Amino acid sequence: MDQQPAHRLRLRPLDYTAMNHVMSSEDRLGAAELSGRLGISTGSATELVDRLEQAGHLERRAHPSDRRRKVLEPPDAALEATLGALQSLFERLDGLVETFSPEEQSVIERYLRAATGHFFDVAHVPPVQEHPAPGTSKDPAP
Repeated sequence: MDQQPAHRLRLRPLDYTAMNHVMSSEDRLGAAELSGRLGISTGSATELVDRLEQAGHLERRAHPSDRRRKVLEPPDAALEATLGALQSLFERLDGLVETFSPEEQSVIERYLRAATGHFFDVAHVPPVQEHPAPGTSKDPAP
């Protein structure tokens, strides 16, 4: 399922995963941090970033507090394209959420948060920044 947006955006699976990390990270990532998250060498990460930059999906910008570093940021057009590729999924999820009562939504949200936490623990991957699902409460689960 996750590769459908990648296909629509004409991205390789690893490139799409890299974009997910850049767009969902609370911290500004550089190529070195991205290589660690993807489990690839810094040289491979640099090639990946070069490819994404040439395709207009990423830009290298000056780090706000460290002049020696560059951070990766998607330009506005790339963000709009990503949201467009995910639009049909968002619409389906909105419709699905509405089929459950608020109490059921709460249980489902609690389960998904716990399951996601276990996944990241086992995979040793830093979790992405949480965003409330469409139609759910913005309050974090207990």
